[in-house]
Amino acid sequence: MLADPQLLVLADLPPGPSQVLAVVAPLAAIIVTVLQSEAISAAILDEVESGRFLGGGTLAALYAGRLQFILNGVDLRARLSRSAAEVVARHLGPRLLGAVSRDEAVAEALSEMRLVQEVAPACAAAGDLRHVARAIEMLLPVMPEPAPAAPAAGPLSGLLRGGW
Repeated sequence: MLADPQLLVLADLPPGPSQVLAVVAPLAAIIVTVLQSEAISAAILDEVESGRFLGGGTLAALYAGRLQFILNGVDLRARLSRSAAEVVARHLGPRLLGAVSRDEAVAEALSEMRLVQEVAPACAAAGDLRHVARAIEMLLPVMPEPAPAAPAAGPLSGLLRGGW
């Protein structure tokens, strides 16, 4: 499965070191970490940015170079959320792929087990998620074009290839 250059795998893992992360991280082109727009995210930025949360040793330092970030639950009307978002954005710079607004449509979509783009395509969070998806797409390695499919062998295969 992993030999297919057209294969794109997204792994949604729980936070912190795990056996699954240890297996998946070496194969990852990028590692996206979601931070909440809260004071704790600003307080642990050094830990997160260094990659130490991925585990110990030199491998964490290697993975840290592939780390990108998304800020979730940003509420610009709430002073603490806005301040935390500003600190995180300033600290991470271009490694911050985007921010997703705190939006009731997200909770509604989750409760219905549907995408927010389906439930409320015009809401702020849906637009933010489209922006983040484009930012991630820009970071992915260029995929080679798929090889053309070989003609099917069968009773008409000679005809299809121009034979008679």
